[in-house]
Amino acid sequence: MLVSAEGGTVFLDEIASFRSTCRPSCCALFKRRRSAGRSHPSHPIKARIVAATNRDLAVMVEKGAFRKDLFYRLNVVNLRLPALRDRREDIPLLAAHFLTRSAASARPSSP
Repeated sequence: MLVSAEGGTVFLDEIASFRSTCRPSCCALFKRRRSAGRSHPSHPIKARIVAATNRDLAVMVEKGAFRKDLFYRLNVVNLRLPALRDRREDIPLLAAHFLTRSAASARPSSP
């Protein structure tokens, strides 16, 4: 998994929804920061790990629903973003950005 992310970023979306059986493997992998598997010999991996969730992992840790060790490995920099529905003033800015980007990619390139 991490071998293909060498020098890049691994994005773990909805980490709170990962099966509890997967979490020990994730924690061990992040702790070792090494690849494992038959196709690649074990070697150090240099990749940024970004995890996202819409749940409060600290509360889940307190309730025993999320591994404490995994939480502390992931909780290096914590960014909390309010939902877009709570910041409607951003919608026109985002729409303009994506329209401009889409228009730029749709333009034929010059020979």
